[in-house]
Amino acid sequence: MHWARALVSEYDDIDYTQYDESCETETDSRSRKSTIYKIKDLSITPNPASGVITIKSNFDEEHDLLLIGIDGRVIDKINFNGYSYNYDISEYNSGIYFIKDVSTSELVKFIKL
Repeated sequence: MHWARALVSEYDDIDYTQYDESCETETDSRSRKSTIYKIKDLSITPNPASGVITIKSNFDEEHDLLLIGIDGRVIDKINFNGYSYNYDISEYNSGIYFIKDVSTSELVKFIKL
């Protein structure tokens, strides 16, 4: 910061010391935490599963969800009201799948055995 101020002061006469107070604290960019805005928190139990999964939410409202394969392809659309919904996955191949909330873009991963 001081090097930059010295360089700039050669070319203009603005007093940059007024900005020093905001530069006093050092921050580590790796320590910053990003916050994700979530309206609904989804969870899937059991995980891994082979038959029926229970999709749970902390809000009792209409849920529009997508079942997405590991390749990004939408396999099914799920719509339910309430806090939980039982969904049969027995017909799907073994692998990794995602449930995506359409309104918040929240993704929850589960494994089909």
